Amino acid sequence: LTCPRQTPAAALEAAIRSVNSKLVRSVELFDVYEGSQLQNNQKSLAYSITLQADDHTLTDEECAAVMSKIIAALEKAGALLRS
Repeated sequence: LTCPRQTPAAALEAAIRSVNSKLVRSVELFDVYEGSQLQNNQKSLAYSITLQADDHTLTDEECAAVMSKIIAALEKAGALLRS
């Protein structure tokens, strides 16, 4: 993800958790990059997100639906997926 440098990592984690899906089990920030390969005043953050159901194996469709909601919430918080 890229976002303005002043955006707190906790705000993005809160955006991820705001999806309020029972399938989001954990959210962990594992990398922050603020180097020259990014535009001015931007930083890149990488999160590990664990999705899990208690009673069944998740389908690709279930995972994709939750991830779409997470991406939308992150975009509302001012973050964009790096390409």
